Amino acid sequence: MIIHLGLFTSLHSIQYPMKANVILMTALLPTTGHEDLIKFSLFLNDRTTYVIISSRSKEPEITKHRSNAFQDLFDGSDIVILNHWDDEAPQNPSGPNDKEFWNYWKRTVETLTGLDSEVDDINIIASESYGIDLAKALNGTFVPYDVSRSINGAKGTDVRSDIAYRWNEIILPMRQRLQSRFVLFGQESVGKTTISEILKNQYYSFYDHRRASFLPEYARPYLEMVGKDLSQEKMDMIFAGQRAMQDVAYMKAEAPVTILDTDLFSTVGYYEIGGFECSDEHKFQASTNRCDLYFILPDDVPFVKDPLRYGGDKRESTIDFWVEICEIWDLSYIMVPEGSEDEKAEFIFEHIKKFQHKKFKELKNFKRD
Repeated sequence: MIIHLGLFTSLHSIQYPMKANVILMTALLPTTGHEDLIKFSLFLNDRTTYVIISSRSKEPEITKHRSNAFQDLFDGSDIVILNHWDDEAPQNPSGPNDKEFWNYWKRTVETLTGLDSEVDDINIIASESYGIDLAKALNGTFVPYDVSRSINGAKGTDVRSDIAYRWNEIILPMRQRLQSRFVLFGQESVGKTTISEILKNQYYSFYDHRRASFLPEYARPYLEMVGKDLSQEKMDMIFAGQRAMQDVAYMKAEAPVTILDTDLFSTVGYYEIGGFECSDEHKFQASTNRCDLYFILPDDVPFVKDPLRYGGDKRESTIDFWVEICEIWDLSYIMVPEGSEDEKAEFIFEHIKKFQHKKFKELKNFKRD
């Protein structure tokens, strides 16, 4: 459960004394180091673990997801996530004898958890020396874990400095929230699959496989296996398969960037082109699973006939058709200029880099007091 300061009344009204583990953290970007610290507390004994996440309103918007990310990670465990919001919360003590500082955090722990430091048995679990003084203030016991960071070297400041490279040091539910999705969009036979392959090579040349994952379309291999003749039932299966394939990739969150050469809105478009019915439920699912940016490719390349293209010797749709889909559904899109396949891929590559830089800039540069 997640409890917010101000809504909390009392977790314990009958049984005393209570035995509890308490972890106090900022965790602007929750890492596997934070995850291991909490797991250590859970395995240490049979006490409830209270994780207090200290926040301020000046923090980047993206950090406000961290409580829910921890809750998702430890769902079903004997853990209580507590949100503490106070712009005036003291951050750095002048020393172990800074009574005002330690009394503030003593009151905060007691108020949030409902624990009484004069009665209850409290362990302070931490990987840093502040745990010693906090434990003294609460008449509790300091229990250190991996102080040298030799078990897990993930540190929040290091991860924030290069989120893409240190992607796997972020806890999975937060990666799921942080990942970005980009679609190659538009008519058939304009090079979506080819340019996706060029982008893959660019990413692997400039960076490595951890920084981007690539998702092909579901429809083509499906129709190649079951037969190319379309029907309402096949269109519905294509939609379901595309949705499920995207969901699997998003749940795994293997990289900060996922590039798709089609998505659910592509399928929505082909329902209309083929004269089939796209249900309101499918449209809703497409809308709630929209990607961050749609790159609409120009049709400046020769049309290539294909058994799975149903326009005969011409394209079945126009650029305007796909632009209209983006505008009807309020999808963010960019028109890719004409040029060679390499030039188009480079254009897309640069826009993705700019998007990611802007997305993580505030988190990377943020400094706490």
